[in-house]
Amino acid sequence: MKRSITFTLIFIILYIWNTSFAFSYSKTLENQVIADAETSQFLADLSSIITTDISLEDLKLYVIINNTINAAATTKNRIFINTGIFTKSNNPESLLAVLTHEMGHITQNHLTRLQARLDDSALASLAGAALGIGALVIASAQSATTPDSIGALAAVPSFMLDLTSKNLIQYTRSEESLADQFVIDSFLKHKISLTEYVEFLKELSKQDVLYESLNDWQLDHPKTSDRLAEVESKLKEIDKNTLKKLPDNIQLSYKMVRAKIIGFLNDIKTVKAIYSSLNEIDTPYYYYALALSNMVAKNYDEGIKNIDYILENYLDKYPNLKKGYILEAKAEILSNKGDYNSAIELYRQAISDLKGISTLYIIEMSYANNLIYSNDKSNIEEAIKLLKKIIFLNSDLIQIYKYLSIAYGKLEDIGLAHYYLAKFYEKIGNREEMLNNIEKSEEKLNKDSREYKDLIQMKNNLR
Repeated sequence: MKRSITFTLIFIILYIWNTSFAFSYSKTLENQVIADAETSQFLADLSSIITTDISLEDLKLYVIINNTINAAATTKNRIFINTGIFTKSNNPESLLAVLTHEMGHITQNHLTRLQARLDDSALASLAGAALGIGALVIASAQSATTPDSIGALAAVPSFMLDLTSKNLIQYTRSEESLADQFVIDSFLKHKISLTEYVEFLKELSKQDVLYESLNDWQLDHPKTSDRLAEVESKLKEIDKNTLKKLPDNIQLSYKMVRAKIIGFLNDIKTVKAIYSSLNEIDTPYYYYALALSNMVAKNYDEGIKNIDYILENYLDKYPNLKKGYILEAKAEILSNKGDYNSAIELYRQAISDLKGISTLYIIEMSYANNLIYSNDKSNIEEAIKLLKKIIFLNSDLIQIYKYLSIAYGKLEDIGLAHYYLAKFYEKIGNREEMLNNIEKSEEKLNKDSREYKDLIQMKNNLR
């Protein structure tokens, strides 16, 4: 059976990056992919409002660090969303309208004409680029004495998206109108307010003149002011009193995710100015943004104080706050500080609190990573069991093989350490290092073991 390779490789596998890179600003981070358990889960929950009653399988959502208000849909049901939509809109209705608009393009087959171009060879090239990033990540990562930066928020390179620039659509006015109508129909069906979508289009119309400067992978829409006029015309026929804003829990989740992105991308002074202008200083999302901004600036103790302030003052006032994500953020700050044992305990609490979410494996990998670097034998053995559980569910999580190699190396099991490193290099396509580690592993492994037999198969696959 032919293996299907998708953008999932970008989002799920490669959310590891050198701390000195991930915690830099603006130009360095521009057009990088954000990967974060809380953000991913929120996007999945938000989009499910619309996808529950339409045929849209295997939808994948990606957040790109770019300050313009834009989004893009590709074949294979992939939607890319700029951080500008989060930072320039203070409500989830606008984001849902953008997602629904792109879903409209997908469900109405506006992307069909691209199918012939996105053939197996193109997918193979895309996968090769994604896997190549894994190699670059490891080449630039810190030494094996410290864990990789995953956790609360991370950014990964997205230059592989250039490979897909010819696979995106410049939509016609007719297609844009149909996608806008899809938003209206969907929102009416679910009785969701459209006021925010109109305001979003007004804001979007201000950047019409910027379209020519956008990156190739972003969609070139027709003139937004024309679309706005058409949508407003259709809304005159609608009883707006029957429509309501999204529920409070979604409003809060959006503001917390938005705060995380704002904090990650801006310095402390800017964060304070943003929330002061919104009159949202006395809120958990303000302190959430401050915590992330302080972590970026390596003001770890201040970041921890920000998180503790949320835990002490807002859990009762905001019953929809998910404590697990806040604990995860504190654990990530402690991990960056080098206090692995304290981070481990918080990761345990976060995992327990968030049990059942689909993106829990991201937090579990951070937890396992800290277990390994605690240098405690029992912790390392626990990490190995957890990583093997995760990899059983998704063998494409490349970085786990590296973690397992480090874990077995710390336990002085050299055979298995080289075995998992060989598996890692196999996944990223580094033939030379793969063979080098296979040879070292063969010398140490029991010839009757499953791993030894797998090594032989790996070698045979190269011929």
